[in-house]
Amino acid sequence: MLKLKFLLLSCFIFHAYNSYGVTRDGDSLVVIAPSKELELPLDELFSFTTHKDTPQRRLVIQNWITGGNPSVEIINGRFNFLIENWNNKHFRIFDLPKEASEHLEINKYSVLLRLSSTKPGEITVTFKRGQEILHTRYKTSGLHIVVKGQLLLTMEQFITKISQPNSAAEYIVSN
Repeated sequence: MLKLKFLLLSCFIFHAYNSYGVTRDGDSLVVIAPSKELELPLDELFSFTTHKDTPQRRLVIQNWITGGNPSVEIINGRFNFLIENWNNKHFRIFDLPKEASEHLEINKYSVLLRLSSTKPGEITVTFKRGQEILHTRYKTSGLHIVVKGQLLLTMEQFITKISQPNSAAEYIVSN
């Protein structure tokens, strides 16, 4: 069973990085893009105790940063977005939809953000509208969240705006 999991994980890693060369330099992942080299110091992220460091979580982060064959500039922007927001109490990076919904049911937060589980480089906002819990995906651009295809907000600005009862509907729209 363990060998099957390793084989599936290896196939997933190969698929995620099909146009990049990937090697390890100590504990850092080195992604070699066409004629450029970029080092993702994942240890820097996990040095904060906010999120537990596991091989599965490293793979999620690596796929979110490098998935979709982005340019090195976009990879850097995604990594910097994570660094900037890693310790935000509303950023539950590794939650899946069910876990995010349960967290909102238990806690008094009206909104939380997490990495999109289906779109690399995007985030999913999980929020309450009345008694209903909804999930909406947004794009990121550098350190910002793209709203309505143009408005760029930092995560703190976005959370502040979306948490206001009178204006939340304005920001809860898909890109």
